[in-house]
Amino acid sequence: MYIALILAEEKVYILATNDFNVLAFTSLEKAISYFEDSYNCNHNRGYEASMSACLNFITYQPSVIKVENIEDIKNSVAAVEPKCVQLSHVSGFIKCITTRDKAIELWNKGKKPSLIKKVK
Repeated sequence: MYIALILAEEKVYILATNDFNVLAFTSLEKAISYFEDSYNCNHNRGYEASMSACLNFITYQPSVIKVENIEDIKNSVAAVEPKCVQLSHVSGFIKCITTRDKAIELWNKGKKPSLIKKVK
């Protein structure tokens, strides 16, 4: 199972669904595609949508990590007393769950989506 950690406001959060459940993915590829496909869809819609997508990605920086199960999230990633939060920015909002201090280490080790493809 894979989850996305979000670096925002100098803190790390677990990406959540609209009803504040952990958003989990069955593969690394599906997790990365979640961000890349959304970015590309918005980027291709026009100038304003493209700028919002860029700002959103800068504001809410994702990193995908592998976890064994929900207990692994509870015992090593989520805060001891997790809180559900909604972070808002001019480019949109995101729902998250608070994490432990060591989550920054996990965020650093995770796989980051590649939104802008390098041209050779």
